[in-house]
Amino acid sequence: MAEPENKDFETILAELLADAKIRMNKIKNWIVGGVIHSILAILSKGLEQLYITLFEGIGLAFLETSTGTWLRAIAALIGITPLVATKTRGTVIIGRIDTSSEKTVDIGKIVGTETSAAGVSYRYRVIETATAGIGTAEIEVKIEALNPGADYNIGSGLITKMYSTIQGFDYVKNDQPDNGWLTREGADDEYDDRLKARCRVRWAAFAYGGTADLYISTIMQLIEVQTVKVDSLIPRGLGTVDVIFTTTSKNGIPTQECLDAAQILIDASKPCESDILAKAPIPSPQNIYVILYQALTGGDKLTIQMEAVSAIQSLFLPTNSEMRFGIGDDLIRAKIAAKCIQVANVANVNIVIPSADIGIPSGGLATFGNLTVEVM
Repeated sequence: MAEPENKDFETILAELLADAKIRMNKIKNWIVGGVIHSILAILSKGLEQLYITLFEGIGLAFLETSTGTWLRAIAALIGITPLVATKTRGTVIIGRIDTSSEKTVDIGKIVGTETSAAGVSYRYRVIETATAGIGTAEIEVKIEALNPGADYNIGSGLITKMYSTIQGFDYVKNDQPDNGWLTREGADDEYDDRLKARCRVRWAAFAYGGTADLYISTIMQLIEVQTVKVDSLIPRGLGTVDVIFTTTSKNGIPTQECLDAAQILIDASKPCESDILAKAPIPSPQNIYVILYQALTGGDKLTIQMEAVSAIQSLFLPTNSEMRFGIGDDLIRAKIAAKCIQVANVANVNIVIPSADIGIPSGGLATFGNLTVEVM
């Protein structure tokens, strides 16, 4: 079968003119602007649009090249529905100085982050009443983001502002260590690449049954799941399989609520008598100290530093459905250097810490520790 050929306006017009001159050989006026030439030019433009539509249509008919509505139609053929954004949930500590009486935090009160220089703040709504008894200075309060999206999965220590008056209370904080304030990750609407990945593993799961693809397909029904690694090499003894995954949380480590939800899905789909466990990767915090050498062309040192910090952080943050340092990926110094050298006005990079590449266990995950960036 011949490959379909995509033709542009100039090609189509040239072919039509050549054919017309043979078929209508008594006509002598073929100049640009002449009647025949103008008619063929109009026809050629229409045919060009037809070719464009045809080729776009061919691409939209296949999983790897389809997008948007057409991709969702393909996914629907195998029973997959695009997942929608979800709201972050967590707990904050709300405290007071005067503990002489009982005080209550009501549903609907708003807390959040300070407004950034860019005018951005992340706000959360209290979703469950909490009461501080006499003598109690601090209570744990459940909150939910006002809007859906992964951006609300902020780090510990950033929620410090009461946007509502909470009578009898003086401060709010989310200083639980290791992002421990988060109870359920928020996520953005499912984008095309993630949906395609789910379709691929779903097809494989149909074909082969209880395999790694089945477990990946099952876990990825949770929109907050980012990457999945299946360890089928009897991790806990004969007949066991571990399904390790990262999420949209800032450090990639799933919350307990997400782990529980994943286990429920796996238990409902696994073969009988199989021992399949949904697991979080083991975090391996990494400290980084980098010296950057400014290019002779100059640049602003503070700008270079800020851009380098952002670039290095991106190696650890969930981006485009995957952790840049994924599950079991070793911490490679060259990756850090490559990120830094891409920053404008950086001429050279010295990775002081770590002094050598760091091996990460197959079920581990390099997470972000302390970062120091100097610009020389």
